[in-house]
Amino acid sequence: MDKQKFNSKVLGNSIQTARGHAKLKREELAGMVDISLRTMASIESGDSDISVKKLYEISEVLTTPVAKLLGLEDLAISNSFNNIQEGANVQGINNRHKIEVDRAWQEEVNKRFAFLESLIVSLREENTALRQRLGEN
Repeated sequence: MDKQKFNSKVLGNSIQTARGHAKLKREELAGMVDISLRTMASIESGDSDISVKKLYEISEVLTTPVAKLLGLEDLAISNSFNNIQEGANVQGINNRHKIEVDRAWQEEVNKRFAFLESLIVSLREENTALRQRLGEN
């Protein structure tokens, strides 16, 4: 089955675009999420991996959903599926196999969304607990 692979360049470009919309300099965002300017530049260029925790922190600062930064929005997936189906219809091609692969990919993405959402909830709970402990001391 042909699956879409994670693309760090898409993530980096999404972070850079969202940072621009937030009117933040790269140095400012790097400082807000406690990473070096060099690391931030490397993430934005797609040359460096990023932890889920840092990705979540960046999404919070930029007020942009993690899914959008990853390029995994439901709308984009639906549009991709519809475009493939429409192209097959226009060309008169029975592209049932490709459509089935896209449905399977859409299910996989939905599973990943569910995992990321549960991870976000866990991180928020952990954050709240830590803040409460710090406030008590």
